[in-house]
Amino acid sequence: LKYLYDVEKYESVANLLKLVPSAELRPTTNEKQSDEVDIGFTYEELNTIHELRSIQKCGPLSMFFNLRNIWINLSDTEIFDKVKRFFKRYSQNRHKNTVLT
Repeated sequence: LKYLYDVEKYESVANLLKLVPSAELRPTTNEKQSDEVDIGFTYEELNTIHELRSIQKCGPLSMFFNLRNIWINLSDTEIFDKVKRFFKRYSQNRHKNTVLT
């Protein structure tokens, strides 16, 4: 969409670019739903975690130590909680990537 707006000059996608990503899995309320709030990670954090897990093959301990050097604005406890949350969800959903339907 960003390409269509920036390069092809499709003005009709401008409002879509402003939307907050959401799966909208809960019933509609006045409260805005956000993927980042629901999963507890920003997309930037997920990209960093993805690189450490999938490309550098980090497990929980090595990911924690790598993230301490990357996320210097977060405390060790906050980083620990994010690593723990990620690996819990990763283990709960890993079968979706490994089992053929």
